Amino acid sequence: MAEVQQNPVSPGTFLTAVQPAPFDDFATDDVGELEALVAGVTQTTQSTLLLKKRKEMREVDDALDFMKDEFRKRMEACDERQREFEKKQLTMKEQVTRFEKFIQENDAKRKRAEKKRSDEIGKGERAEKKRVEWLAKLEKARIDTNNMREKLRRLVRYQSYLQSVVDRSLGDNDYDEIIDILNRHKTLLKANIDLQEQQTLAEKTVDNVRTTNAQELTRKQNSILVDNSKIHEKQTEIENLKQSNANMDNTIEENAKRSASAKKDAGQVVMSIKNLLNRCGTATTKQKKHKIPKIMKNEKTHPLGFLDECMGHISVRVVELSEIVDEYKRQESKSSHHPNNSMIDNGDEMMQSS
Repeated sequence: MAEVQQNPVSPGTFLTAVQPAPFDDFATDDVGELEALVAGVTQTTQSTLLLKKRKEMREVDDALDFMKDEFRKRMEACDERQREFEKKQLTMKEQVTRFEKFIQENDAKRKRAEKKRSDEIGKGERAEKKRVEWLAKLEKARIDTNNMREKLRRLVRYQSYLQSVVDRSLGDNDYDEIIDILNRHKTLLKANIDLQEQQTLAEKTVDNVRTTNAQELTRKQNSILVDNSKIHEKQTEIENLKQSNANMDNTIEENAKRSASAKKDAGQVVMSIKNLLNRCGTATTKQKKHKIPKIMKNEKTHPLGFLDECMGHISVRVVELSEIVDEYKRQESKSSHHPNNSMIDNGDEMMQSS
């Protein structure tokens, strides 16, 4: 039963084509009959059904055998075609091998012919280009010839004129031929061109020098302006310095005057202190002895110390005098209750002591 499931191959179908299912119609009919049998199972017997199924199986086996024979025949036909194809392929290979050299030679000849054809085409194009160029040159030569003829026609009168000049100058031996006149003209023309170039160069040089002089003049003027400005600044600075010197001179003079006045005042103060010291030194003190000679020795070596010692001595003497005055006042107040003689005596003693 396993062989029944193989696909049958119809005689008119190629082997590799997709084939329909072989027993689709049969299976559909079989299903319908089975449904009818199942529906009418009470009307048929099992033996009838078995016989019917065996008959159907024989029909399926016969159909399968027929399909196997058809498949085998087609496979044999395919094998025969495969052998024929291989034989033809072998024959073609032999022919290709036999004619390969001929084909290669033909290919080489074809390539050479194509190369020669392309070369000939290139040569033809180059020849055509040269032909066009030569035609253009020929046309240009024709135009130049016509122009030269026209120029020659116009210059004939100049030739006759130059010839007449040569004829007239034969006696002076200036010009023997026309070419001498032309060479002289070329020489003069060249000299004229050289002179014009020299003039142009000289004008350029003059312009450059003029420009340089103008720039130098401008630079010098600017420098002069800057120098004048600096000179003005220096003059202003000098005036300020003069004014400052004058102010300093006035200050120095005032300082000298103040110094002289201060020295004068200091001298007067020192003289006053010395006078006071001398007056204090002439009196007899109770507390201290006379020290003026010792103080006078320190006047030059230590003037401030000298003045300080003098003032100390004077202050001591002033204190003593003030004590004397106080004592006198006390004695006077006491003597106001005594006779006049005692007051006179006491006053004499105090005056003597002072």
